[in-house]
Amino acid sequence: MSEPDWWYVITDLSDFTDKARSIVYNNYGSWDNESDVEDLMDDVSENEQEDFDKMLSHQECLVIVKENLKRERNKKTKKIRYILNDEIFVEIITKLNDRLTSNIMSSLVQKGLVESAFDDEENDFVFWVKNNEDKNEAEKPETD
Repeated sequence: MSEPDWWYVITDLSDFTDKARSIVYNNYGSWDNESDVEDLMDDVSENEQEDFDKMLSHQECLVIVKENLKRERNKKTKKIRYILNDEIFVEIITKLNDRLTSNIMSSLVQKGLVESAFDDEENDFVFWVKNNEDKNEAEKPETD
């Protein structure tokens, strides 16, 4: 017997988005299928807030969340409400996690710590640690 498909109504889209991005940021690299979702929604500490906003902004997360939620329009009031089920929730968390990874990699490239290029065969970006020895060799003056 399959489980029923439960649907949940999002009453505050902004708050839902912040909780979803907190789950991803606070648990990056340590996702545990045994964890209770409520335990994962801890607020980001004040010390980490600036880094959190830089690495995974509310606005970019809101776009991801809205494009994945199901919309329902009330026929009488014409108001739209957003709903989701477990499958959609997992998809949102996965996409936010992918965005965080992408933003971290982009930050490392901008700081010059990692090199990046597009690989046509992979149809994706590839990254590698910058080789400082090559740079040091190029900067050495030639001696005769």
